[in-house]
Amino acid sequence: MRPVRARPILPPTATILGLMAIILLSTFMLCYTWQEFVDRQLSAALGWVYENLSDRLQLALTSTAFAGASLFIPTVVLLTMFRRLSAAEAETSTLSRRDSLTGLANRRGFSEALQCLCGDPGAHFALVLVDVDNFKPVNDQHGHGAGDVLLCTVAERLSALTPAKGLAARLGGDEFAVLVPDCEDARAASQLAEKMARSLAAPASLHDICIATSASLGVAMRTSASQQAEAILRFADIALYRAKNEERGGFRLFEQRMEDEIEEQRALDLEIRTSIAAGSFVPYFQPLVELNGGRIVGFEILARWRHPRRGLLLPVEFIPAAERLGCVTNLTLGVLRQACEQVKSWTAKPRLAVNISPGELHDRTLALKLMAVLSQTGFPPNRLEVEITEGAVIIDNLARDFVDQLRSVGISVALDDFGTGYSSLSKLQELRFDKIKIDRSFIRRAEHSSESRKLIRMIVALGKTLNVATTAEGVESPEMARLLARKGCTYGQGYHFGKPMPVSEAETLFNASVTPFGMSASERAAGRKTTGHREIGEPENDSSSPPSSLAVAISALQGAGYTVNVCSNPGRIAVDGAELAVDEILAFAAEKTGLPPQAASVA
Repeated sequence: MRPVRARPILPPTATILGLMAIILLSTFMLCYTWQEFVDRQLSAALGWVYENLSDRLQLALTSTAFAGASLFIPTVVLLTMFRRLSAAEAETSTLSRRDSLTGLANRRGFSEALQCLCGDPGAHFALVLVDVDNFKPVNDQHGHGAGDVLLCTVAERLSALTPAKGLAARLGGDEFAVLVPDCEDARAASQLAEKMARSLAAPASLHDICIATSASLGVAMRTSASQQAEAILRFADIALYRAKNEERGGFRLFEQRMEDEIEEQRALDLEIRTSIAAGSFVPYFQPLVELNGGRIVGFEILARWRHPRRGLLLPVEFIPAAERLGCVTNLTLGVLRQACEQVKSWTAKPRLAVNISPGELHDRTLALKLMAVLSQTGFPPNRLEVEITEGAVIIDNLARDFVDQLRSVGISVALDDFGTGYSSLSKLQELRFDKIKIDRSFIRRAEHSSESRKLIRMIVALGKTLNVATTAEGVESPEMARLLARKGCTYGQGYHFGKPMPVSEAETLFNASVTPFGMSASERAAGRKTTGHREIGEPENDSSSPPSSLAVAISALQGAGYTVNVCSNPGRIAVDGAELAVDEILAFAAEKTGLPPQAASVA
């Protein structure tokens, strides 16, 4: 190891005694400096002197001071012991600092070496933390003996790449660390980490079997004397966490923004919990439209967060955190409760749909909690639809019990994002879904892909065979709405029909679509076209089907920022306070939003 310049532990006057301490000790890295010796007013000190990061010598020092001196003034320093450890002492010292399985340094040995490196203000080094990916399955599938062989393999590969002056250590379990002294260049540290990642990604031989393995690495640089061991470890751990979440089998070099993002996440976590209790998460309503006739039959409830500083936040900005915190169910129930309360006063009665994530199914009381919300708000169970993603279907017993409990009280259940998961056709029949929602990815590609159109036709046919309705997600154009209607899809949802909107806009749109201009349901029932499907719980005689042009026009105007309200005067609607007739609304929407006058006829 290159001599490290450190202040000598003995004062210059020690040379008078002929000890030549400065020359001798300048070849070692010291845990204790003379200044520390003075500052702490030690009468005796024991320091570890490193020839390199693995081998150590023991040094005992004593000091006396003039009696009655106002300051601690070392006057005589005697070197009472300066020798290599005895064989027995060396063995004991080594065993206490070595990992018995791999032969690498253990956590204690690593910590002492790291502390000593940080004790030198001029020391620049890199720290690499290593975590073996998917180690537990190796133990579970092949036994702990195979796991030990894999750990030894990892240790050998890390040792082979550790510089001669460095130190490789096993911190515990499947966690390793490598100290790289005299490293000031982040590029060099990154190149070393990349070599380690490639080496650890090579297949490993475990008792006549070969398994694929990999490891994730986090790298931190010590570039300032103010950075102590705890900080360097934290930085490397943050980089490792980022590597495991973004690219398993790779590495990440610590950047300050990573720590800043973690602090922001901690603050966000706290805000989510308090905001759920305060009711700051609110429902937004996205129309669900009957494709053959254009009637809005209800809304999917989507959560929005009215953040005091950041404004209105979308689910992608808080749902993952809520799921990680285990409070997404409380968030869902709170938003649903608000929606049920808000629509109670509407003249027309819409259906509501709410999405449940796979993680929420692990709460075996979830169905009872949903029923409690309906009971407390007085919202009819047969007007609620619960959507569960296709990925949740593989949670066999949980999904089956949940669906059965909901259906027993009249709540309908839809299979969301169909075509993206791994559910089998037997599962569809076994769980008895009331609706299949075709994933938006198929809808998006259908305009240009004949294969996607065939898949849509197949899913619609499957729905008819099972006697369940189908809903197409992500409908964004009148042409796509026409295409889906021709293929027999029951319902549509997407920006073509309306973006998620606050309750006031949703009520206006729904009233205009369901009961426009004072027409009764019976007056329109005779002319209504049907697809042969009926929503579970939907009244047989509620066959209202207004012209879709009005709903599309109102949605387009609201999307353009206009305030639209139904007037008490039958047959007229207020746009920014000005009352307009139906033909005027359509013409105004075409002029201000570019909506084709004939677009509404496609819904």
